[in-house]
Amino acid sequence: MFFRQGHVILVLRNIAYNRPCEKHTVTRQVSKLFEISKANFHGTSSGWSIFHTQRKQQVYTDVPDFGQPMEAWFYDVKKDGKLMVNSAIDVHVQPLDPQKHPSMNKLFINILYMGKDRLTSSELSALTKQYIVNVDLDDSNAEMEISIKRKSRLFVPALCHLQVPLKYGIEVWCTKDGSASLENLESENIRVRTNRGDCKFKSIKGFNIDVRSKEGNVVSTKVLQGNTSVVCGGNGSIDIGRLQGQNVTCNSDQGDINVKAIYADNSTFTSNLGNIHLGSCHGDSEVRMKEGHFRVDTLDGNLNGSVEYGDSHIALSREGNVDWEVETGDISLSVPESLNCRLEVSGTDVDTGEVTIHNTEISEEKNLTKLTGNLSTEPSKGNIDTRTNNGKVKLAYYSWLSSINLGDK
Repeated sequence: MFFRQGHVILVLRNIAYNRPCEKHTVTRQVSKLFEISKANFHGTSSGWSIFHTQRKQQVYTDVPDFGQPMEAWFYDVKKDGKLMVNSAIDVHVQPLDPQKHPSMNKLFINILYMGKDRLTSSELSALTKQYIVNVDLDDSNAEMEISIKRKSRLFVPALCHLQVPLKYGIEVWCTKDGSASLENLESENIRVRTNRGDCKFKSIKGFNIDVRSKEGNVVSTKVLQGNTSVVCGGNGSIDIGRLQGQNVTCNSDQGDINVKAIYADNSTFTSNLGNIHLGSCHGDSEVRMKEGHFRVDTLDGNLNGSVEYGDSHIALSREGNVDWEVETGDISLSVPESLNCRLEVSGTDVDTGEVTIHNTEISEEKNLTKLTGNLSTEPSKGNIDTRTNNGKVKLAYYSWLSSINLGDK
C-alpha cells in the first residue's frame, strides 16, 4: 500500500468495538470469510451500496458511522483539484462538511465493510488482505489517483467512501460489479464509468457530466444539472428526477428511459429496445426509438422524432412544433382547447374525438387517411405533424389529471 503526503487516521478500529483480537491464523480467517460470503452475500456488490444504509440515516462525520471501518486516511489537498478513482469495489463520493472544513482543503478516504454480519477485528484484518489500495497525490496537492484492486476471487462487500472538497473534479471507474454513488457535489467536470454496477446520483450540479455503464442502471434523485450525457448498455435503465442543462442526451440499449422533468435547450433521447417516458419536457427535444413505447406527459417546447415499432402518446401544453413519425404503432395526441396550431395527421384511421378542427381537409391514399386543418381560427403559432404508416391516430383535449396519470383512477 502506497501513500503520499497523507495522514493515516486509523487502520482498524479494534478499540472502538471493544473486542479482543482472536488468535486465528489468516488462513483460517479467510476460510471462515468464504463461508460468510456464501451464506450472506449472494449477488453483486451493488446490492450493498451506501444508499441502502442512507435511507435510514444521514452522514455528516468525516469517519462514517455506518458499516465497519477497516482502513482510513486523510490528505491535505487544494480545494479546486481533481480526483481519479479506479476501483473493484463500490465507491461513494460526497463533499466535506462546510462547517467542519470551511477551507475545503482536506480529502478523506475510508474503506468500510458493508456486510450484514458484524465481524471481529481479526476478521476485518483478514479482509484487508483481500484487496490493495494505492494512493498517489501529485507534488502540487492538486490531483489524486486512487486504485483499488482485488487480490483474490473472494467477494468482499466493501465500500470506498470518499469525502472531497465541494467543487472537486471527479472521475470514477468501477470495474467488475462495483457501483458508483455521488451526492451533493458541484463539480465542474464529472465522469463516471461502471461495468455491471449501477451509477447513482443525488443533487449533482456540474458543467460537464459524462456517465457510462455497460450493463448497470443510472439513477438520479433530485437534480442532475449540467451538459449531461448518459449511456446505458445491455438491460441497463435510466431513471432521472430532474435533468437540467444546455445540452443533455440519454441513450439506452434494451433498458427504459424515465425522466420526470427536463429543462434543456436541446435534449436527445434514443433507445433500441426500451420504452421512453418523459414527464414535463421543456425546450427542443429529439427522440429516436427502434422498438418501444413513447410517452411525454407535458410538452412545453418542440419535439422531433420517430418510432419504428411501438405506440406513442404526446400531450402538448402550449404552442410548439411537433414532427413525429411511427412505422408501426398508434399515436395518441392531446392538445389544450386554446391551442393555436396547424394540424396534419395521418394513419390507417383518424379519430378526432371532441377536438374541434377548422378548415378540415381529408384525403385517402392507399390504406392511410390524412387530415389537415387548424385548431384555432387565429393565425397559427405552431405546427403539429404526426403520422403512422401502420396504426391509428386519436386526438383528445389535454387534461391536467391525465398528464399526471390520475385521469383513470
